[in-house]
Amino acid sequence: MIDNLNSKLYGRIIRGLISDLGVDRALARGFRERVLARRVAAVRELLQRGIDRGELRRDLDLEIAVDLLLGPNYYRSLMSGEPLTNAFVDRLVGAVMAYGR
Repeated sequence: MIDNLNSKLYGRIIRGLISDLGVDRALARGFRERVLARRVAAVRELLQRGIDRGELRRDLDLEIAVDLLLGPNYYRSLMSGEPLTNAFVDRLVGAVMAYGR
Protein backbone atom coordinates (compact mmCIF):
# COMPACT_ATOMS: atom_id res chain seq x y z
CA MET A 1 0.00 0.00 0.00
CA ILE A 2 2.83 2.39 0.86
CA ASP A 3 4.57 1.73 -2.43
CA ASN A 4 1.30 2.28 -4.31
CA LEU A 5 0.44 5.52 -2.55
CA ASN A 6 3.99 6.80 -2.98
CA SER A 7 4.18 5.95 -6.68
CA LYS A 8 3.76 8.93 -8.97
CA LEU A 9 1.05 7.46 -11.19
CA TYR A 10 -1.05 5.60 -8.60
CA GLY A 11 -0.66 8.42 -6.08
CA ARG A 12 -1.88 10.97 -8.63
CA ILE A 13 -4.78 8.74 -9.62
CA ILE A 14 -5.86 8.26 -6.00
CA ARG A 15 -5.58 11.97 -5.21
CA GLY A 16 -7.71 12.81 -8.24
CA LEU A 17 -10.17 10.05 -7.48
CA ILE A 18 -10.61 11.07 -3.85
CA SER A 19 -11.72 14.55 -4.87
CA ASP A 20 -14.47 13.01 -7.02
CA LEU A 21 -15.68 10.49 -4.43
CA GLY A 22 -17.52 13.18 -2.49
CA VAL A 23 -19.64 14.20 -5.46
CA ASP A 24 -20.02 11.00 -7.49
CA ARG A 25 -21.93 8.36 -5.54
CA ALA A 26 -21.48 5.63 -8.14
CA LEU A 27 -17.75 6.20 -8.26
CA ALA A 28 -17.57 6.22 -4.45
CA ARG A 29 -19.50 2.95 -4.25
CA GLY A 30 -17.25 1.32 -6.86
CA PHE A 31 -14.10 2.51 -5.09
CA ARG A 32 -15.32 1.19 -1.75
CA GLU A 33 -16.40 -2.15 -3.22
CA ARG A 34 -13.47 -2.81 -5.57
CA VAL A 35 -10.50 -1.11 -3.96
CA LEU A 36 -11.07 -0.29 -0.33
CA ALA A 37 -12.98 -3.48 0.57
CA ARG A 38 -9.98 -5.63 -0.42
CA ARG A 39 -7.59 -3.59 1.73
CA VAL A 40 -9.97 -3.64 4.67
CA ALA A 41 -10.48 -7.40 4.35
CA ALA A 42 -6.72 -8.03 4.23
CA VAL A 43 -6.02 -5.88 7.31
CA ARG A 44 -8.98 -7.38 9.15
CA GLU A 45 -7.65 -10.88 8.42
CA LEU A 46 -4.20 -9.99 9.75
CA LEU A 47 -5.71 -8.57 12.92
CA GLN A 48 -7.92 -11.64 13.37
CA ARG A 49 -4.86 -13.88 13.08
CA GLY A 50 -3.22 -11.78 15.80
CA ILE A 51 -6.28 -12.31 17.99
CA ASP A 52 -6.32 -16.04 17.27
CA ARG A 53 -2.62 -16.34 18.20
CA GLY A 54 -3.16 -14.40 21.43
CA GLU A 55 -1.07 -11.42 20.29
CA LEU A 56 -4.07 -9.10 20.42
CA ARG A 57 -6.90 -9.05 22.91
CA ARG A 58 -10.03 -10.99 22.07
CA ASP A 59 -12.32 -8.00 22.50
CA LEU A 60 -10.36 -5.84 20.04
CA ASP A 61 -12.71 -3.61 18.05
CA LEU A 62 -11.67 -4.70 14.55
CA GLU A 63 -13.50 -1.86 12.82
CA ILE A 64 -11.64 0.77 14.84
CA ALA A 65 -8.32 -1.07 14.52
CA VAL A 66 -8.66 -1.22 10.72
CA ASP A 67 -9.49 2.49 10.60
CA LEU A 68 -6.53 3.26 12.85
CA LEU A 69 -4.20 1.38 10.51
CA LEU A 70 -5.51 2.60 7.16
CA GLY A 71 -6.68 6.13 7.92
CA PRO A 72 -3.31 7.68 8.79
CA ASN A 73 -1.75 6.34 5.59
CA TYR A 74 -4.37 7.99 3.40
CA TYR A 75 -4.23 11.14 5.53
CA ARG A 76 -0.47 11.44 5.05
CA SER A 77 -0.65 10.61 1.39
CA LEU A 78 -3.57 12.88 0.54
CA MET A 79 -3.66 15.74 3.02
CA SER A 80 -0.78 16.44 5.36
CA GLY A 81 2.09 16.23 2.92
CA GLU A 82 4.16 14.35 5.51
CA PRO A 83 6.12 11.46 4.00
CA LEU A 84 4.57 8.03 4.04
CA THR A 85 7.54 5.88 5.02
CA ASN A 86 8.14 2.39 6.32
CA ALA A 87 9.36 3.93 9.58
CA PHE A 88 6.04 5.76 9.98
CA VAL A 89 4.07 2.59 9.27
CA ASP A 90 6.19 0.66 11.79
CA ARG A 91 5.36 3.28 14.44
CA LEU A 92 1.69 3.17 13.45
CA VAL A 93 1.53 -0.62 13.73
CA GLY A 94 3.28 -0.44 17.10
CA ALA A 95 0.68 2.03 18.35
CA VAL A 96 -2.21 -0.14 17.15
CA MET A 97 -0.60 -3.23 18.66
CA ALA A 98 -0.33 -1.38 21.99
CA TYR A 99 -4.02 -0.44 21.68
CA GLY A 100 -4.87 -4.07 20.97
CA ARG A 101 -3.01 -5.66 23.86
